[in-house]
Amino acid sequence: MFKPRTITLTALAVIVIFTALRYNDLPERIPSRWNIEGEVDGYMDRMPSAIFLPGMAAILGLGLPLFAHIDPRAQDRAKVRRTMEWIAAALTVFFAVLHITILTTFENPDGVPRMIFVSVGLLFAFIGYMIADVEPNWFAGIRTPWTLSSDEVWRRTHHLGSRLFVIAGLVMIPASLFAPLEAAFVLILLPILIAAFVPIVYSYWLWRQMAA
Repeated sequence: MFKPRTITLTALAVIVIFTALRYNDLPERIPSRWNIEGEVDGYMDRMPSAIFLPGMAAILGLGLPLFAHIDPRAQDRAKVRRTMEWIAAALTVFFAVLHITILTTFENPDGVPRMIFVSVGLLFAFIGYMIADVEPNWFAGIRTPWTLSSDEVWRRTHHLGSRLFVIAGLVMIPASLFAPLEAAFVLILLPILIAAFVPIVYSYWLWRQMAA
């Protein structure tokens, strides 16, 4: 079975080696931003483009699990660290896929937004799966004043949030692949907003119910 740390280090090695081999063939300016119609409307110089996403992958992939060691609220540090390691691995792979996609499609970048949307959908679904039983902590999960004030509110909010994140991710994937790009943007943004805000409202409502 793959370990999250191995996945993180492998993804980082791949992204560094790929960038080094590809660098001399890259143009001076590389697409970095797309509008709602899928057209490129922003560029980044070659050097910043080559290091930005790998840098983000390295910072999150290597840094996120370290927070488990300094979390004063985590009761089971090993379990919290394991969750953070899997989330870090997913984020590292996410940034690696985006970076490699951008550096291999700069001559025909119109398909990049759909790849980004699909990757975000997969990331949402995976994070949703991982946070279902995450232990209360200060750094990973749905952290509101109410979840951090009650372990029961934390547990029940994460059970709901986990399902919403997974559903949002699974909705994003077919919308990204088959819907017109303008419609896909709406079909992706709406599930993200629902998955982000419903657990916040639910945690407050649940806390009020339990305090009554």
